[in-house]
Amino acid sequence: MSYDLFLTSDFGDEMRKQVCDFLATRPNYESSGDDVMYENSETGVHFQWSFMPPGSDEIAVEDPPVQPSQIGFLRLNFCRPTAFANEAATELMALSDELPVQFFDPQQQLVYEKFSAADQLTLPYREHAQKAVSALLNSDAVLSKPESLPKHVLDAAWKWNFNRDEFTFDLDEDLFVPKIDFFQFDGELKTGVVWGDGVPMICPQVDIVVAYRNETAPSAGWFRRKRPKVDVLLFEEFREVYAEWFSQDSRAPQAVSCSPVDASALTRAVTSSPVRRDVSPQGKEGNHSLEMVPFASILDAEICIPTTTVNT
Repeated sequence: MSYDLFLTSDFGDEMRKQVCDFLATRPNYESSGDDVMYENSETGVHFQWSFMPPGSDEIAVEDPPVQPSQIGFLRLNFCRPTAFANEAATELMALSDELPVQFFDPQQQLVYEKFSAADQLTLPYREHAQKAVSALLNSDAVLSKPESLPKHVLDAAWKWNFNRDEFTFDLDEDLFVPKIDFFQFDGELKTGVVWGDGVPMICPQVDIVVAYRNETAPSAGWFRRKRPKVDVLLFEEFREVYAEWFSQDSRAPQAVSCSPVDASALTRAVTSSPVRRDVSPQGKEGNHSLEMVPFASILDAEICIPTTTVNT
């Protein structure tokens, strides 16, 4: 089940080639035959463009209110967070700015001459996704309720990851900018960042900080060898423990950062700090559990609210 958006043009095969050439200049695209796949490793967002073979004027919908030829379509799976539609909309707006193409939305029976705002896709996607997910959960198939978090939490994580490279480039100091990931921690879905060996960083507000400790791992045994550990700190706990080195940073909402000049002192502080919640693979039975969850498998909690109608 997917949200489809048909690409049309008065110029047929000529415009099809121009669209494909344009997408080839954009990051995160890879062509495979008549399909062009979009996959952003930073955000976890992926979707697919499919194009009609040259010489084909086929229309894949019944009596669409458009005269131009269909040259392809964008397919966006319904079982995805709304942020998928948000990122797809950035591509549609870029395409609209570059080439004279139109878009037919069969879900709404609307023709768009131009995509100029993300809401043109995100609002109807979310509405139809809620109906589609309700239909799946109410079907005879044995399906468990998908993982979910509030939309504003998923949107904030997506926005941070989507802008992370640009944000890192614009920083005037050498700070690590971590990606926001999602984890099942002790049976609960959490946002988190991975922090290695106390490197100076700017840390967004998340639920947990997953600290990989190799050089800063505690020593043990007769030879005082370091034993690498994976530790988990709650964000509030992280701020309290390292308050001497991390302070509020106005460059990002609710973020804290540590200046690179404090790197050696921070490393010593991490080294002397005890492991609070050991999630190391070699940890003993009974330790805390931690498992990364793909962004694509998490839905807006609002999409998972049952609807009175399940028609899509």
